[in-house]
Amino acid sequence: MAALFGLESMVSLKTGDSSTPNSSGATVSGNPAVSNVTFRRAAYVGMKSESYGSVMLGRNYTATAMPQLVNANGLPNNAVNTGLVTLTAAQGINNDYWNSNMVRYDSPVFSGFNFALQYVFGEDPQNNSAGSGYGGLLSYTSGPFKVVGTYNKDKGAANAANSANPRADVGKSIDWWMVSGSYDVGQFRLSAAYDQVKNDDGRTATLKGGAANNVWIDSKMWTVGGNYAITPQFRLGAQYGEVKETWTDTKSKQTVLSAHYAFSKRTNAYFTMTHTSNGNAPILPIYGNPQTNVSVPNHSVNAFVLGMVHRF
Repeated sequence: MAALFGLESMVSLKTGDSSTPNSSGATVSGNPAVSNVTFRRAAYVGMKSESYGSVMLGRNYTATAMPQLVNANGLPNNAVNTGLVTLTAAQGINNDYWNSNMVRYDSPVFSGFNFALQYVFGEDPQNNSAGSGYGGLLSYTSGPFKVVGTYNKDKGAANAANSANPRADVGKSIDWWMVSGSYDVGQFRLSAAYDQVKNDDGRTATLKGGAANNVWIDSKMWTVGGNYAITPQFRLGAQYGEVKETWTDTKSKQTVLSAHYAFSKRTNAYFTMTHTSNGNAPILPIYGNPQTNVSVPNHSVNAFVLGMVHRF
């Protein structure tokens, strides 16, 4: 057995600000998003064993969203923030990237299979179920192939847009599930994913499946992507995805092109560009601080980013 802990913070590369934006927290009622907290990405403790798996308590990455974002990503350098995060954030799944008050169990691998379970406790003193939730993951790996399936339920989240009456959503819930597959060997990586968010109770007069980013939208999403190593140092990748808002039947589409060049084992440069054509459920062109991005319903947006990563 071994003890473990994790503390993770964030900082805006544009301003150096470490107080914004918020990090997700599943719901508005009973278990709100976290802001102005130093370690708002992760703050957990736990125990692990090679034979029995690991148990973690506290604020942590969820077992249902984050493994899917990694497996379904086809871009080089694990660039999940554009192409996968942008698509799922338009649906509201970014509310489940991290959860507070979470108990999470990750199993060992048995003949290629592994699973994970999570439970989130609510903090509403008038209703213990408000802000609570649960979910699970089942994964199978065989050589270069990997398939991941997840299901998640969040209670008290259905009408999170109703800030005038934040308790109006108590007792309601949303459900979402996702299936992804990847093939990763040598010079190639291919990936695909499909999901569905069910939020019938959260429909509003302005957008019948929710409203704006960070709110659960009744929707479906699919995506495909891949990358290829032209040389051992240079990889090119592409990702395409669509989010269909199921009430008005409009689609938002995003195409991502990305290049990655490794100067050494610890230093690489990257270039990413996106073209986004939005319907009623807008996709961010590049995921990050909502105050510095532009997501316009029923309009197109182009964006690019150039950066360098060094691992100390």
